[in-house]
Amino acid sequence: MAQPVRVRPFDAHYPSEVCTTINISRKGFYFTTTVAHYFKGMGVFVARNFQPEDPIITEEVAEVVRIEKLPEGRWGIAVGILKRASF
Repeated sequence: MAQPVRVRPFDAHYPSEVCTTINISRKGFYFTTTVAHYFKGMGVFVARNFQPEDPIITEEVAEVVRIEKLPEGRWGIAVGILKRASF
């Protein structure tokens, strides 16, 4: 299922990015990117179904659990949700 998601690393030295998921589950999601700064165990905040004009953006705590080198300078990133947002 494709869903827009914002991924924001805990470390502010790394930029956040908005991307589209390739697949998604209750426990995480997978996306592709050209950004090469991700590493296994990296802590990130994620906002699933991200809409920049939404006044309330809910983030979840997550970590990068798998990285795959893909063709054409792309990376496949699997993210596992550690703490779900509470509403």
